[in-house]
Amino acid sequence: GAALFGHASAPKAPRETHGGLRRGGALGGLSGGDPGMARLLAQAERLAPGSVPLLITGETGTGKAKLARALHMTGTARGFLSLECAGLSVQALREACLAMQGPTTLLLRRIEDMEGDTAIALGGVLDQRPDLRPISTTCLAPSDISLPRPLFHRLAGCILALPPLRLRRDLDWLITRHLRRHAADTVRLSPSARADLLGRLWPGSIRELEQVLDVAAALCVGSVIDLPDLP
Repeated sequence: GAALFGHASAPKAPRETHGGLRRGGALGGLSGGDPGMARLLAQAERLAPGSVPLLITGETGTGKAKLARALHMTGTARGFLSLECAGLSVQALREACLAMQGPTTLLLRRIEDMEGDTAIALGGVLDQRPDLRPISTTCLAPSDISLPRPLFHRLAGCILALPPLRLRRDLDWLITRHLRRHAADTVRLSPSARADLLGRLWPGSIRELEQVLDVAAALCVGSVIDLPDLP
């Protein structure tokens, strides 16, 4: 069966109505000053309170699901339902959506993997439940998604394109943030280890970075992560 996750309510981040990105909020915590991300997140914050369906694109590991959850946290819907589209049956889709009550964010992960009959059923579910706000994610370019065109346009009211890690300018900030959150307070990188990480291309983007840091923190002896500790 398809993996799914839902709950009736989720904690909400307070919202502000001005046009700039609010520091310290669910969305503001996704970037450390990268100009492209700052523009994208400012746009996301303006879109979050509304009901416009959103399509989040980006290579694997760029943080699409994290952005979707941050949008929910910044928005107004109380319910949150996350569905993996690969292997999602018509029955599972209908039952999961029926179980949610009231305004709900519907996260459709890897929308490009949804089967044709399930895609047709999704259109009917959205007709019956106008209080569902779909946020879809994909690793493909929008033009490469083979969904029925009417459904595609219902899901892609606005497209948010996340950049790969190799194009971001806040890599050093992301490294430091992850170590502070997931490693012991005393663990730090040696200058040579940090330089090595900053010089990598990161084909797996943020997910790969986090895994490398977790492995290095586990392997290091003492409080300093050095070159031999990096996978």
